Amino acid sequence: MSRLHLGAAALSLTAILVACSSNRPTEKLGETTQDIQGGTTDTTHSFVVGVCGGLAGNQCQLTCSGALILPNMVISARHCVENTTEMIDCATSKFGARLGQPSDYIVTTSSTMPGIKAKQHVVKQIITPTPTGVCGNDISILILSDLVPSSEAVPAIPNTGYSLTDQDHYNSNAGFTGIGFGITSPNGNDSGTRRIKKNIDTVCIPGDCAIDCAKLGAPANEYTDKEFLGGDGTCQGDSGSSAWEQDKFDQGVFVSMGVLSRGGVSMDGASCVGSIYTRVDAWRDLIVQTAATASSNWTLYAKPTPDWTVYSPPPACPAGGGPAGKDGGAGSSGGTKGFGDTCSLDSQCKSKQCYSADGKNFACTQTCTAGDATSCPAGFACDPGALLCLAASDAGPTNNATTTTTSGCAMAPAPDPSKPVPWKAMGLGMVAVLGLLFRRTARRTAKQRA
Repeated sequence: MSRLHLGAAALSLTAILVACSSNRPTEKLGETTQDIQGGTTDTTHSFVVGVCGGLAGNQCQLTCSGALILPNMVISARHCVENTTEMIDCATSKFGARLGQPSDYIVTTSSTMPGIKAKQHVVKQIITPTPTGVCGNDISILILSDLVPSSEAVPAIPNTGYSLTDQDHYNSNAGFTGIGFGITSPNGNDSGTRRIKKNIDTVCIPGDCAIDCAKLGAPANEYTDKEFLGGDGTCQGDSGSSAWEQDKFDQGVFVSMGVLSRGGVSMDGASCVGSIYTRVDAWRDLIVQTAATASSNWTLYAKPTPDWTVYSPPPACPAGGGPAGKDGGAGSSGGTKGFGDTCSLDSQCKSKQCYSADGKNFACTQTCTAGDATSCPAGFACDPGALLCLAASDAGPTNNATTTTTSGCAMAPAPDPSKPVPWKAMGLGMVAVLGLLFRRTARRTAKQRA
């Protein structure tokens, strides 16, 4: 069984942090990944909060990220608050004991951690799922001891109203924006500053009509149906940060698709690669029930607008594949361009598939079956990663291999230039996941290409 490497860090809340290291035999917190690599400093989106564990003086001993979804409620990663093993095997890896008391954690809306005193909020309660397996259950809810004023931060929207596979509301090909407080490279010491990176690729979503992980060949033992796979950009310290659906983000509507759980490091150790997120919609009941309790059944403040406590089931995938709903799928309206016509949006094509092998020249194509030469027109071949017809010279080989290895840390320790964070690279099944990412990077909406 292949195993996903998680960075190990611990919070022994006498306020001692064990660095992200694989050689510490006990109290390994962990998992996963990352900070915003290749991003820019963000002083605007204050609903993206820093999660600080073990504050000593003005120094956080542990750094994670989170999203404010109600004035006193934050979603983050579970491995930021509970112990787990360093190596993650989806079949066996479990969460363990709680790392410290809730009051050992503070949340800040400041763009730097730990932030000015006026923007620090102490955690009074931590809620986590009942299942103890790491994969798919890596989410935590932090209830604050006070209400964050709207002048400081306006809460964002958790994706609890719709399934992530609902193409009437979410464009799975649009990608997402990542915002977090992590480092900017695997060996960096610059955690604690909020950074943003837009247009990160959504590699695949289990059950999605357009980019179903199983149909794209993602290794089933590396993720669960409560997760989705994303592209590069996050690093250590970004754990718990949200993936913000790109189309809505560009419209000024901030919807969290998932909470960052884990990721990897390239073989040369120079870059953080890949990302796996715990889906917010998979934990809608826990989030909605906790929200009602945290607001004293909505007496502390009004129910959110729009009301994400109400759920609408997704439409079924149309016959013949492709996205369901108004913007995709066989028989949906809007697309007028045929195979080979130039395009800039999926919705312009009858097939709802606008694609480019080089990221520059986009044309309408169609879905296909890997290995079936008859599923594409003459001169075209089925790309096994994208499952779309491309010019034969552009379609990838049936079995694409990469030399990328992965590793990751979930939380960032306090920056210390004299003590770089030790990362341990491990080969794992996520190589196949990264192969999917490399073949999907050209799939963009017009806004992503701009």
